Amino acid sequence: MISEFNTIIGKEIKEQPAPFIYERIGEKFNHYFIDEFQDTSELQWANLTPLMINTLASENGSILLVGDAKQSIYRWRGGNPEQFINLKNNIHDLPVKASVSDLPVNYRSTKKVVKFNNDFFSYCSKVIFSDISHGKLYKEATQDFHKKKKGYVHLSFLDFEKGADKNLLYADEVYKTIKKHKASSPLASYKDICVLVRKRKEGVAVANHLISKGLDIISNETLLITESKEVQLIINVFSYLQDTTNSVAKLNVLNYLIDKYKIEDGHQFRLNFLSLNSFSFFAELTQLDINFDHRAAIQFSVYELSEYIVTTFHLVKDTNAHVQFFLDIVFEFSQKQSSNISQFLVYFEQKKSSLSIVSPKGMDAVQIMTVHKSKGLEFPVVIFPFAELDIYKEIEPKEWMPTAHLHEDFPFFLMNYNKDFEQFGPEGKAKYDAHQSILELDNINLLYVALTRAAEQLYIIGNAAGASKSSEDLKTYSDLLIGFLKSEGKWESGAYHYTFGSLERIAPEGAPKFPMKLQNKFVSTPKNQLNVSVATKANYFWDSAQKDAIEKGNLIHLLLSKVYLSSDIQITINNFLEEGLIAKDQSTALCKILESIVFHPQLQYYFSPEVEVYNEREIMTTTGQIIIPDRLVITPNDGAIIIDYKTGVFREQHQQQLENYASVVHQMGYKVDKKILVYIHPELTIKTYT
Repeated sequence: MISEFNTIIGKEIKEQPAPFIYERIGEKFNHYFIDEFQDTSELQWANLTPLMINTLASENGSILLVGDAKQSIYRWRGGNPEQFINLKNNIHDLPVKASVSDLPVNYRSTKKVVKFNNDFFSYCSKVIFSDISHGKLYKEATQDFHKKKKGYVHLSFLDFEKGADKNLLYADEVYKTIKKHKASSPLASYKDICVLVRKRKEGVAVANHLISKGLDIISNETLLITESKEVQLIINVFSYLQDTTNSVAKLNVLNYLIDKYKIEDGHQFRLNFLSLNSFSFFAELTQLDINFDHRAAIQFSVYELSEYIVTTFHLVKDTNAHVQFFLDIVFEFSQKQSSNISQFLVYFEQKKSSLSIVSPKGMDAVQIMTVHKSKGLEFPVVIFPFAELDIYKEIEPKEWMPTAHLHEDFPFFLMNYNKDFEQFGPEGKAKYDAHQSILELDNINLLYVALTRAAEQLYIIGNAAGASKSSEDLKTYSDLLIGFLKSEGKWESGAYHYTFGSLERIAPEGAPKFPMKLQNKFVSTPKNQLNVSVATKANYFWDSAQKDAIEKGNLIHLLLSKVYLSSDIQITINNFLEEGLIAKDQSTALCKILESIVFHPQLQYYFSPEVEVYNEREIMTTTGQIIIPDRLVITPNDGAIIIDYKTGVFREQHQQQLENYASVVHQMGYKVDKKILVYIHPELTIKTYT
């Protein structure tokens, strides 16, 4: 895995010279170019250092490192900006000094955007950094502009009342800002706008509010499938069908219905339904025109059940992207996994934080993105709300403290980090100062990346609460922005909007070669509305003229390979129907045959949850041969039962094959208790050997 690669390489080359590395690589290079160096970890650089030293020791070797320490925002995954800062300041172990070349011209942003960032981060360099090298980094960050357009920067601060819903108010200010941008020019496009957020939950709040206002958005991070009330309803019905004692899922279904149908006495509605058993529960829903047949539902595959819920609960009128994508996810899961409710619920629970609507590029819609995702990108218009991050606030921070002087067996101790570290002697004070300086650099870097994504217009939305703070007590982004306005002589008490530059028309893009088409109709046809049955494999058909024993036996053999528990019979039949492997009029007869095998007194135990089952699992023998028993059952006491399905009459080689399987399983350390031959056709016959 890439997460382990550098550690493994580091251990191998730690004490080895560069020629050893070149020997293992099989190539020797004289020139190295490393881009985005500010995101290089200490371990990565340690692994590269021997090669760097070796190439610089040669006559024609060179290294070109490109990066910007101000854009290092990945310390949480190993990035170390101090490493780049030290190299730039010629603090390193390389044999030659570095020649530093700055790239002073900003080709991305307009004049006012560049000037605002120059002035603001120059101010930050004086008031926020406790580490001199960090302050110097931002003091020297001034850029020249290249674009001739003036550009526009707008700062707004919200005055929150106690108990106010901050997420909603920030989201509403974003909406107002977008409408203002659209009003500035009749040709203004939504796709020019990107809303940058620090956390995904902030993006979700903005996305939900913009959608409620009828705006289209693009965001793989915030358009999560699980955010949809309709998808949540489907999942809750799944959960309730899987476990009818699940009162939480049942209550969630009722809450959805209360909200959808505007039921006035919701409390009484819940009381009436919560006490009902599953069949009565769904039967009573007919009063809401929800005709959900519980008995039919539990026989459906996961995909069929999803469409059945969508239809019977009337979840979609015209179109619903969340439900449409959910059906796609269910279909994809059904193609790769065993299709049952419990497995899908486990899969969805694991993946729900990443399953989102994939929005097409080119759509005239507002983009919503985290700052980390935006790194390296640019947008004509950037809106940065929630600009009140506390630079020094962390969630359960910890630091290692040297403790060898207390006990030789514990050279270091992991401690909860807080301001008390200052009082833990010189080492504690040094740890505290280093930790604070890291927080300062990382969080100002994050702000720098956010504010430098804008090409023409930049909107920043913060909190007015920092207006009364002194320059010695600046902790949040809003504090710094207000402090900057005060230093420029622009801040006015009670005024919460400040502008730099003027709004100018953004040139529209040319018409795309292939215009995007939006799907305006929900696509879903439940199976019970179809009058079509397709079987794609002709050799699986058998009627009075085609009752060939081999074909019939092969089909039942294939069905049995999918049955682990007795409860899998109906699911397997449904899956075969859905995939077109059998016809509908065959399903009843096949189901009876499977039940006669699975529930046979001599076999029933081997299809119960008490045993561990391996169907058609390949086993390699000591001689390299492969055997594939039809069904290998392991009992709780490590006993083994081998079951093989056959068609036709008994033959000695059938028993010999079982004995061969038993010999291999015995070599695996299991005691073979029984060997069973199950003859499927022309009649069910069972032969057991001990």
